Amino acid sequence: MNIKTRFNKAVQDLVGINHYLAAEVTKLGYPTLEEGIPTAGVGWDENKKKIVFLFNPEFAKSLTDEEMCFTVGHECLHLLYSHVFLLRDEIEKLKRIQKSNEEIYRFKRKMNIAMDCVVNDSLTNLYDIPKVFAEDPEISKKVKAFYGKETVGIECQDLTAMDVYYLLPEDKNQESAGDVANHKLWESFFDKNGSISKKFIDTMKNFIEKGMQNSALSDGEASIIDDMKKDLQNSSDAYAAKAGNEAVGQKRPIDGLSRETINWNKILYQFVDTMRPEDIWTKPNRKLITIYPEVILPSWKDQEKEKIFVAVDASASIDKKALSLFVNVLKNTPKRFEIQAISFDTRCYEYDIMGNDPPKGGGGTSFSIIQKYIDDNLKKEPKAIFVMSDGEGSIVSPKHPERWCWLLYNSCYTGYIGNMKWYKIVDLLKKQ
Repeated sequence: MNIKTRFNKAVQDLVGINHYLAAEVTKLGYPTLEEGIPTAGVGWDENKKKIVFLFNPEFAKSLTDEEMCFTVGHECLHLLYSHVFLLRDEIEKLKRIQKSNEEIYRFKRKMNIAMDCVVNDSLTNLYDIPKVFAEDPEISKKVKAFYGKETVGIECQDLTAMDVYYLLPEDKNQESAGDVANHKLWESFFDKNGSISKKFIDTMKNFIEKGMQNSALSDGEASIIDDMKKDLQNSSDAYAAKAGNEAVGQKRPIDGLSRETINWNKILYQFVDTMRPEDIWTKPNRKLITIYPEVILPSWKDQEKEKIFVAVDASASIDKKALSLFVNVLKNTPKRFEIQAISFDTRCYEYDIMGNDPPKGGGGTSFSIIQKYIDDNLKKEPKAIFVMSDGEGSIVSPKHPERWCWLLYNSCYTGYIGNMKWYKIVDLLKKQ
């Protein structure tokens, strides 16, 4: 049997059911046959710096195409749901409270069942892969596939593995034939100190960054990418947390064809105390002195463009439609105004509104960094500061709150705005 051919067929089947992210995960690794495991598993090959999908030869041979698709999808979801990071963090907690090796081992066995319930229910409910390994007694005996309803009484696709873990009865941590092999596979992701392999973290970080820039993802799969990034950021593994923080600031996809915009001109002229041309009395041209010896003539000097500062919220909570609208508004700013813009999430990124690159972001949301950016990078406080956001962020304390104006979209939360000026963008949309 050619495991690579069977594996590639399963990947194509995953694409066929729109399980795009799982198919993409398979590109990070390779399949191989391994007699040392009873069924199948996923691990990390530190030598090749790749994910490895392992299959027992006899088990793989016994699988139909549908069952092989289920098996590959199962192993991919363990990675997409960040179970490697979850397992490591929970083990570290147990070590800190000085649990014995036997207690940690029992935890791993029980957690493996919990993770399988989440993964299998997700495959059957979210991705419409029919429940397999349940009808064939021989395969069912070898696989021992755990589903939520049969194991804890409820379906688990909307639960975390830890949620399911606490629902499991105590006798579910009894050792099975495949436990030793499973533990070795999970341990392959860790180095000798118990930290997650840095090369594996780098691989997943790159996967997340690629996903953040992929506008073809469904909302559900985009949410998985966001959750993966948060899992890295929140990991107790220092290198993983650093990678998660660095993964923000990627280019956010926008809809360049959007024609929706707002009455931006009206807001600018109302909020900004626009300087009007002034009469400047000067001496007349010397050539005219003989003609108008006693007259001082007025002259008019065009004023410089009014400079304003705009901060565009490009955090994960801002969807593509909202971000596209923000960008459209900026690109249609009256020529009389000169805009300096940034995009932001938990960091600030310079943004050229006339360029072709979309704004960067994709992480959490912090409003306080806007004032910090102004303090650190601008010679003087802008006369007007506009923030385009949904309002969901953090406390901000502007030096001159009277100069701040918020343009809010979607949830339009005003809890952090205080007495600053704000508008709901839906009230300003131009009718097409």
